[in-house]
Order: sequence, then C-alpha cells, then structure tokens
Amino acid sequence: MITTATDRPWPGDTGLADHEAAGLHLPCTVRLKIFTLDNRLILRRIGDLSASDRKRVSEQVRSYLF
Repeated sequence: MITTATDRPWPGDTGLADHEAAGLHLPCTVRLKIFTLDNRLILRRIGDLSASDRKRVSEQVRSYLF
C-alpha cells in the first residue's frame, strides 16, 4: 500500500525518495500490507518506483517473508 500518512508509522514503512518517478504528487510511504486484489479493480498504472526505491521496498518485503 502507498500512503501519505506519516502520523503513525508502521514497522516496515519505507519512505519513497523519488515519489515523482512513481507518478505521485506528494511524498509517500510504502506500507507493507499483504493482501490479494482482483486485477479488474486496477483502473490504470500511474508510474513505477525508481530503482533505488524498488530495491529498498524489496529488502523490507524480504526481511518480513524470509
């Protein structure tokens, strides 16, 4: 999940260093929440995480799953 919420951080929150590359207008945080989502609910793609943000988020996911 990607959120602008900063008031109550969760374990595993990863701030995005390059939110513009992801097509986001405001600084955001990737918050680890594992769930399934029907692809039909995804209306459009707005961007991609930068390589450095993708690496940091992947490291967080790995630390929680393995």
